[in-house]
Amino acid sequence: MNTTETMRNAPNDTVTGAVHEITAASREMFQAGERMTANLEELEKRVEHATDWQARLGERPWLLIGGALLGGFLLSRLVR
Repeated sequence: MNTTETMRNAPNDTVTGAVHEITAASREMFQAGERMTANLEELEKRVEHATDWQARLGERPWLLIGGALLGGFLLSRLVR
């Protein structure tokens, strides 16, 4: 018996159940894709924020100024 004959001979409930399973699986895959898209967009925003040096300077200007002064001091000690 080939697949077409099996489907023709299968009870209507079996076919309906299979269609519902396929529909549910498709819905789950679509929702997983939407979640993945949202996660990737959030990750992209975080990476952009983390690598934006101007934003970092605006958030902690004294920390960066202190780091620059310390770096200058250490560089002057090495040059002597």
